[in-house]
Amino acid sequence: MKRFFAIIAVMIFTIGSATAQKKVVEELVTTVEAQKGAIEAVQTEINGLKVENATLKEQLQELKTKHEQLVGNYTSLAQSYQLVATDVQTLRTTINGLANQVTALNDSIVKLSARPAAAAAPAEPAKPQYEVVGKLSNDMVAVKEGFLYGFINSKNEYVIKAQYQEVTDFKNGHARVKLNDKWGMIDTNGKVTVACSYDEIEHYHGTIWRVKKGDLYGLVSAANGTLVQTVKYSEISLKIRCQRAAMCINNKSGFFDENGKIAIAAKYDWISNFGDDGTTMVMIGSKYYDINTSGTIVKYY
Repeated sequence: MKRFFAIIAVMIFTIGSATAQKKVVEELVTTVEAQKGAIEAVQTEINGLKVENATLKEQLQELKTKHEQLVGNYTSLAQSYQLVATDVQTLRTTINGLANQVTALNDSIVKLSARPAAAAAPAEPAKPQYEVVGKLSNDMVAVKEGFLYGFINSKNEYVIKAQYQEVTDFKNGHARVKLNDKWGMIDTNGKVTVACSYDEIEHYHGTIWRVKKGDLYGLVSAANGTLVQTVKYSEISLKIRCQRAAMCINNKSGFFDENGKIAIAAKYDWISNFGDDGTTMVMIGSKYYDINTSGTIVKYY
C-alpha cells in the first residue's frame, strides 16, 4: 500500500512538473514573439533612416553644386566689374584729353578774334532751289524741289508750289498731279479741278479725261471734275476713230462719241475699230455685221 501511494505521489509530482514546464515554455514563446516584434520595428526604423540618409546626401550634393555655380557667377561678375572699371578709367582719360583740346581751341579762337577781320569774300549768286523737269506750256514749266514737284512761270517765280509726288505738263489748261499715291488734276491757277482719288488719269479728248479706279474706267471733265461717265466700264479706248471710241461693260461692247456720250449702246459680243469708210464690223452671237457710226447695219455676213 505504501508503495502504491509512493507511485501515486511520484505521478502527481511529475504531472505538476510538466504543467509548470509547459507554462514556462508558453511564457518564453510569448517573450520571444515580443522581442521579434521589437526587432522588426527596429529594423523598419533603420530602413527609414537609410532612406532619409540617402535623401539628405542628394540634397547635400545639390547644395554643393549650387554653391559651385554661385562661386562661378561671383567670379565672372568680379571679372566683368574689373573690365568695366578699366573702361571707365580709359573713358575718363579720353574725356580729360578732349577737354584739354577744347580749352586749347578756345584759346586759339580768342587769339584769332583779336586779329583784324579779313575782307569778306564776295557772295556767290544764289542758286535755284529747284530742278526744271518739264516743258514750257501755258507759260509754266514743272520743277522738282527735293522730292516734291510744282510749277514756275517764265520769270522763275513759283506759280504752284512744290507739293506733289508727281506732275505732268499742262495740256489744254490742265495738268495731272499725284498726291498720297492718287492722281487728280489742277488748272493753271493751281486749283484742284479733279480730286486726287484715281489710280490713273489719261487724256481722252478735249477737256475729257479717262480715269481708273481698281480695274474699272470712267470719264471725267477736267474743267469741273464732273463725271461724264461713271467708273463702271471694264474698258474705254483712247483711240478715237470717226468720232467713236470703243467701250465695254458687262462683257458687252459699244461706242462713245468724242465727248464721252453713248453713241452706240453696248450690246455687241465683239467689235472692231471704225475704218476710213465710217463703218466697223461687229458680232452678236455668231453673226457678223457692218454698222455705221449711228449703229445702223449696212452689211450682213
